[in-house]
Amino acid sequence: MAIIPSFTAIQSSSVLSTLTVTDTSTGTDILITQRRVYLIQANGDFLVNSDAVNEQYFAWDYADTSIDITDILDVDYAIYVRVDWLNVSDTVLYTETVLNGYPGYEENFLYGLTGAQTSNPSLINNANYYLSKMTLRVQVDDATQAITQGGDIFSAQAAYNRGMYLVNNPQTFF
Repeated sequence: MAIIPSFTAIQSSSVLSTLTVTDTSTGTDILITQRRVYLIQANGDFLVNSDAVNEQYFAWDYADTSIDITDILDVDYAIYVRVDWLNVSDTVLYTETVLNGYPGYEENFLYGLTGAQTSNPSLINNANYYLSKMTLRVQVDDATQAITQGGDIFSAQAAYNRGMYLVNNPQTFF
């Protein structure tokens, strides 16, 4: 019986650099012996760390339901996540690719700004602060919309890059 390939790839909220990929496929196929995870950036490069095989993919044991890819998300990314299900001869039997956005760093920064407003409510009267916060919120929302509405990795990554610029320069904007 064939499988219907499916997976989730979620950024850890407690360790933002970690991506957890979980197999949610249905069905069975006794020929499957392994999986591979590819993370493909907007520029076509593979997103890898020292655990990657051939600087392209992460080996995922078929006995494991999920894999934690640690120290991989160092900024916010729009990436294609591709999972291949293979047999013992390394032949791809099934493949599934999804476009996902990972805005954890910008979202955490935004939440920190909200906390700052709680302790200093007059911040919202500071035009530069409030305009910068709203600009950051718009960049995250633009990236999400580019992914969910347009399947557009390029616009999504460009929005994340603009947002990360604000995050990395708080003395100028906040």
